[in-house]
Amino acid sequence: MPIVKFVKNSHQSKTALQKSIEYVTQEKKTLADNGMRYVSGINCNGLNAYNEMMLTRSAYPFQGTNKSERFFYQYIQSFDSKDNITADEVHAIALEFAEKAWKNHEVVVATHIDRGHLHSHFIISPINLETGKRLRQTPQTLKHLRQLSDEICRQHGIKVLEPYDYKKPAGLTQGEMR
Repeated sequence: MPIVKFVKNSHQSKTALQKSIEYVTQEKKTLADNGMRYVSGINCNGLNAYNEMMLTRSAYPFQGTNKSERFFYQYIQSFDSKDNITADEVHAIALEFAEKAWKNHEVVVATHIDRGHLHSHFIISPINLETGKRLRQTPQTLKHLRQLSDEICRQHGIKVLEPYDYKKPAGLTQGEMR
């Protein structure tokens, strides 16, 4: 049962972007015994993504303050070790997910096969390649991405988690709930 989670990456800089891409694309995490490397790019070359993202950034300079500049977003799509799924399928699902979730953005997709559970990392450039506008997160972004992931996984025959419907019991305050 797949989940999607946001990785905060509170430190935003050119170096943080480069180090994040280097981490998710490590050979020891993405290279299979058969020689297949599970690193791809959407609107960029997965193994040259940093340079391409920096070129895009120079073409669309940031108009705000440097303190608020975001260099990248990062998400993870993770599958349960009990899911009967191969690394090829996980990577294909991740590519489909990235193409639909972040249209017109450069995205590095790296599927890690070094753990007991298969999972894919997404490093997303916030710059829209057509408009130059920046991608923004809202409180609904993660919910929307999880729904999209579930939809794609269902199409691939993978069981997904039931929607979580939180209802606060009557008569309890927020403090009592915590």
